[in-house]
Amino acid sequence: MEMTISFMRGRPYAGYLYLESHRADKSANTKEMRAGLVVDFNADGQPLGVEILRFDATVVADLVELLGELGVDPMPSGELGQLEKLAA
Repeated sequence: MEMTISFMRGRPYAGYLYLESHRADKSANTKEMRAGLVVDFNADGQPLGVEILRFDATVVADLVELLGELGVDPMPSGELGQLEKLAA
């Protein structure tokens, strides 16, 4: 699992969490699963990654819940901590 975050004027404005299982696949479908959390799926319906379009106090909890629903391993605590700091 790898996360990238883009900044504008010193503030985060978008991020992407790459999921390991199907990283080489191409996105065939995109669906907003939570406010500001958009999931890319391959042609078989497997999740490829999560686009993070908001950085607020609830984004970490929503992301953790979403990953569980997708059947994806949880994010490492260090990455969650970094995301929490950006969302503060």
